[in-house]
Amino acid sequence: MGKVCEGYMNAKQWTPNLHAHVVFDWTQPNGKSVRLSRDDMAELQTIASETLGMERGVSSDRKHLSAMQYKTECAKEQLQELSNDISSALDKHKDERTASGTIKRYIQCIRQTQGRTKTSFFSFRKNYVPLK
Repeated sequence: MGKVCEGYMNAKQWTPNLHAHVVFDWTQPNGKSVRLSRDDMAELQTIASETLGMERGVSSDRKHLSAMQYKTECAKEQLQELSNDISSALDKHKDERTASGTIKRYIQCIRQTQGRTKTSFFSFRKNYVPLK
């Protein structure tokens, strides 16, 4: 039976993923299972698509991964993303520490200037003789 409930949005338009699920009884009269090759399975898919009037999917040359290989690849990608995030955060922290050091130097300079200004003011006040 064809299935229409799966698909994806393409430029705000629903594009259905039409496909079929078929269940076979692979048991031979002697109780053993029928073994089909990859080419036999591809031929079955072609026959089913022609019979149901569906477009045949394109064969892939991609090397398929086992479940463990796939999980390992996903974990490597996540690890790389986390590593990039950490590097970015460290760079930002370094920039903030540099800015903080600059601000601290400015504050120290202002305090030193204020100290000299206060000293000058008090020295002036001490030596100030009002005019009569």
